[in-house]
Amino acid sequence: RMGDPIDLQWHTSIYGTARHLIGETIRPWPYVHKICESLETCIQEPNGRLILCMPSRYGKTVWLRWAIIWALHNNPSMRILYFTHSEILAIKTGRETMETVLAHSATLVITLSRKRAWQSEWETSEGGGLIAQSLSSHVYGRPADLILVDDPIGSFLDAHSPTMRNNAYEQIRGPIRTRLDNQDAS
Repeated sequence: RMGDPIDLQWHTSIYGTARHLIGETIRPWPYVHKICESLETCIQEPNGRLILCMPSRYGKTVWLRWAIIWALHNNPSMRILYFTHSEILAIKTGRETMETVLAHSATLVITLSRKRAWQSEWETSEGGGLIAQSLSSHVYGRPADLILVDDPIGSFLDAHSPTMRNNAYEQIRGPIRTRLDNQDAS
């Protein structure tokens, strides 16, 4: 709707970006605004960190996808690494994020590069982009400005296994953290 304050400055927030692009289909649950505001602060602040502990099916992955789109719209040269517990979820997240960018290319300032545009790895024309992989994947030689880890542990049983929790922690603390260009952010 023209004249709606959220519509005039849609690109200033993750929620505003999502609402502007897909309309009224977003339910404005109070926790959604808190997730978006927390993600925005984390992305914008040097050395920003955020841990969201929420039950399944509350939209963490959906809002992380919107955070990626918002971050790249505001900084198309940002290099983002996204990790999750499974390769299938990583590919799905990468694909759905890319499809959203393509579907709204007339509105967003994100232009995808032709040289790299796979489902789980794509670049912008400005050298930014997204690499989405499982936590156990290797990303040697791939620097990042932003690292997102979504659901590092996949199942209830794994979550209650000290070995699985420690493996996820060591993967994040070791090889993944070293991908940040700003090592002070680790």
